Amino acid sequence: MAGWKTERSYGGKSAGEIYQATKKVIENLSGKYGLKHQPDDAALSGTVSQLGVNGTYRASGDKMTIELSYGFLVPGGLRSKVQDEVNRQLDGLFA
Repeated sequence: MAGWKTERSYGGKSAGEIYQATKKVIENLSGKYGLKHQPDDAALSGTVSQLGVNGTYRASGDKMTIELSYGFLVPGGLRSKVQDEVNRQLDGLFA
């Protein structure tokens, strides 16, 4: 499986604030791309999955970490599109 990881720091924001804002982004993207989303509010983390795609996200301190693993049958163009959209939305999370 091919992998991708991104991290963002949001100074002045709590892990809870970062998690809740990111969870909304992940919910929207999951609906758009047909991913199963399983948030874990107590752990400030969550997972997404679909055949050929698995991912996790976790808030800790002032940081959000997102990791995605793609099966080899997921086209590179789709991978790039998802990654670009995640980056764009994380960059504007508290703008």
